[in-house]
Amino acid sequence: MDGRVSHLIHYYYGDRLQTFQTGLGTLIRASGHSKDVLAFVINDSFTWVNSLKESQPITVNILSLAKDKNIQDVIFDKILSVNNYVCLISNIDLLIESDLIDTKELLDFIIGIRGKNEIILTCKSYYPELEINADYVSLFKVNDV
Repeated sequence: MDGRVSHLIHYYYGDRLQTFQTGLGTLIRASGHSKDVLAFVINDSFTWVNSLKESQPITVNILSLAKDKNIQDVIFDKILSVNNYVCLISNIDLLIESDLIDTKELLDFIIGIRGKNEIILTCKSYYPELEINADYVSLFKVNDV
């Protein structure tokens, strides 16, 4: 081992709740191993988001597309201000589909901080450019039981 810290990019897409739960589980696991963590959930209109405020062992920053101005800047500035964190950005597709960020800008950001922080991206939509640049990729399908 050469002493370098590995900072990976995770990309989970498909069923919105399952991708979030997986990303959050990864964050909780990292926290349990004494790593610092940050969590951002974009959009507070999903029924399951409001229950996050009180039920998680870590702080989850809930950002509203309708209320919060410059969501991208809030997330990017906070992640740039920390070092050796594991950072979850959930529902990133909502920023992309609202034209608040484009995939190239997102890629430039996550590739630029790859050596500084680990990033977990979750979303419903599939973006091949995110898959190509991620270290871990998982598709979550809705189970029709």
